[in-house]
Amino acid sequence: MQQGSMQQDLERAYRRWVSHLARRVWYSLQANQRWHYDLEDLVNIGWLGLLQAWPYYDPGRGVRPITFVTYRVRGAIIDVLRADDALSQARRQQYLEVERVQQQLRQQHGCEPAIGEIAEALGVKEDEMGQRQQPCQNLR
Repeated sequence: MQQGSMQQDLERAYRRWVSHLARRVWYSLQANQRWHYDLEDLVNIGWLGLLQAWPYYDPGRGVRPITFVTYRVRGAIIDVLRADDALSQARRQQYLEVERVQQQLRQQHGCEPAIGEIAEALGVKEDEMGQRQQPCQNLR
């Protein structure tokens, strides 16, 4: 009977830790509007990740259980978020850089910049930017 109670206490402690880790990830996602996950979804994803990884835990390797849990839970959540993202991290950085330059040019000229203007500001060829737009006619 003692063993069952101890296992329930351990499970309860890990559930609290999984909830804590999921909450930290969830708060960091709130500033980013492209992911729409509820906190409970992230908790469940983290818990499933832990349950899938737990058979591979080896106490003989010198890793504390809480460290193992932390990496597996965060890893499971991040894996799901990355799989749900249409762009790779490198492509996302390029996209954000184009948006930043586009916003700067928009503020400077008072209108939507043309692809050629954005390409020039980024130091790349226009054909690498995608489809063409008409140059800004406003304030010229």
